[in-house]
Amino acid sequence: MHTKELLEQLNQELLDKLYGFSYARCQNQHEAEDLCSEIMVQLVKSIQRGIQVEKFEPFCWKVARNVYADFCEKRKKQQMLVVTQEEFEQLPMVQVNPVEDYLTNNQEKEQMEEIIHQIAFLGKMYREVMVQYYLEEKKVSEIAQNLGISETTVKQRLFAARNTIKNEMEQGREKKMPVLLKPIYMFFEGTGNPVGNDPTTKAERVLSQMVLYLCRKEEQKASDIAKKLGVPLVYIEDELEILCKGENGTYGLLRKVGKDKYISNIIVLEKAECQEIRESVSGEIYELIEQLKVFLQVHGEQILGLNYYGTKFELPYIFWTMVVVLVWNMIQPEYLEIMEKEYFPNVTVPDRPYTSIAIIGGENIEEEMRELFYGADGIDAKNICGYQKVSFYNTYGKRVEAKFHCGENIALNQKLLLTIRSAKGLAIDSLTEEEKEYVAKAIADGYIIKKENMLYPGIVTVPEKTHDEMVKIAQTFIGENIDILKKMYGNLAKKIKKVVPRHLIPEYKMLIAMVGSQMTEMVIEEGIHQGILSTPVANGNEGTLLVIEE
Repeated sequence: MHTKELLEQLNQELLDKLYGFSYARCQNQHEAEDLCSEIMVQLVKSIQRGIQVEKFEPFCWKVARNVYADFCEKRKKQQMLVVTQEEFEQLPMVQVNPVEDYLTNNQEKEQMEEIIHQIAFLGKMYREVMVQYYLEEKKVSEIAQNLGISETTVKQRLFAARNTIKNEMEQGREKKMPVLLKPIYMFFEGTGNPVGNDPTTKAERVLSQMVLYLCRKEEQKASDIAKKLGVPLVYIEDELEILCKGENGTYGLLRKVGKDKYISNIIVLEKAECQEIRESVSGEIYELIEQLKVFLQVHGEQILGLNYYGTKFELPYIFWTMVVVLVWNMIQPEYLEIMEKEYFPNVTVPDRPYTSIAIIGGENIEEEMRELFYGADGIDAKNICGYQKVSFYNTYGKRVEAKFHCGENIALNQKLLLTIRSAKGLAIDSLTEEEKEYVAKAIADGYIIKKENMLYPGIVTVPEKTHDEMVKIAQTFIGENIDILKKMYGNLAKKIKKVVPRHLIPEYKMLIAMVGSQMTEMVIEEGIHQGILSTPVANGNEGTLLVIEE
């Protein structure tokens, strides 16, 4: 490659990689920046000399390694001090004693590395003074000015930090806290409005999830978390702050307890515990399904006789839109009151727009749990397509895919807009060529059905009054089977008290919501088996509902 081509490849992405290379090999940010700058300078010089390069990336790493070797040669050997409390009072006036005063010569290099390693695991206020004093060779007065504290405070922190490091080294490796090496993966579920309120958006990294895992049941000190994970405390401190704040600054995955302890702010379950909870209600769920089959034989004609827009579907297809209504009405306030009074008296449930829960598993935990959960989202818009208000609902899980999620703008989704417009029939001839292209996609995805020269919704579409009637029918079924529900609530309450840490008992309604997602899956699977529900087809829209308010 020619000089111009080589220089064009010196971009921000390469700079980020080189800085990562430098940071991993240096003791602080300033050294890393110096090393990275020197590598870039040498790369530019080499390119400008007209050196022939066939493969650019290997060439860059060769230069980086050579520069780092030179950098190591120039780096001064750092020295550490061991002082008594009496000597410490004279700290600014004495010469720095070499670390060899208490280390044997043949262990010097290893011990020095261990000391630097231990500094990385100190708390922020102790780490700052140690780095500036011993590694950056600043005076006590300079450190005090930089940190905005008194010189006496600087001395006290230095002395405390030195003793901590000395004690850690004297204890020996065999007494150190075991490091948690196996990665932890989590599946997150939530209920409410997630837009701007979902703390799990701050837990996408494995490190975040491992920190949450350690804090799931017992309080943990930041320093203990760092040791268990084998990660310098500076990173853990940042991670803890992020996890405590969450997305909206008020609801995070962790909560701070006391001065320097942290504990989970959401319920975190092992996969086996999740399965145990599911099994605690399975008997009642299957009993309810048997009753539901009988109920639909009695009320099926009533459901079919409701007012629908466009195509009239068969009962097993229509009932898909009622499954979530049925299950979620089982955990509405009037029914949860049974659990509140009998099992959780005097428990104040947090009032927040969104609440989350986590389940621990292997690397494929998300795929595994998607097999057991069904979610439901709703979106709406006012004064659109000539209607006062429209609302879309969809159910999604292993049988059906989500068509949309909370927060989506209906006005920007052409398939949804065309579905609304087709509610009372939409003539194809009235569409523009561009709209016809969207119609073709909507038909392929099952949103719209074509009948001769007219378009109609491919999903169940109802006026608001019909939707209200659907809810009443679901509530009638629940009222007729309240004894089964009471038994289910009792089993569930006992299991919650067994698996949930005491400080998270106020979150029990979130656990009930999680069970609701599992109940939906159980009702759907058994409903298909019993013929209550139709079997979804590819690109099917079972569970998707459009409600129109004129």
